[in-house]
Amino acid sequence: MIDKPLENWHFVFCEVETDEGLTGSGITGAFLPWCVIATLENDLLSVVKDMDPRDTEALHRKVWWALNPRTYYRRHLQRLVGA
Repeated sequence: MIDKPLENWHFVFCEVETDEGLTGSGITGAFLPWCVIATLENDLLSVVKDMDPRDTEALHRKVWWALNPRTYYRRHLQRLVGA
């Protein structure tokens, strides 16, 4: 991967703007960019929409529980037992 010329790499740039006009941006490099785009559009947006972008702990916690495959078992178990 390191020996590939930079023009052969695929990057994903993401910019987010809040209702209050705050903006943030991010970039990923060379790791399954089409999957990153699909995850941002289909999964992540619905999880973080309407959350306070300054509350990074709450954002991290919600994204962790919503998208981390290691949490699936616990969430389904909690639904089964009514917890």
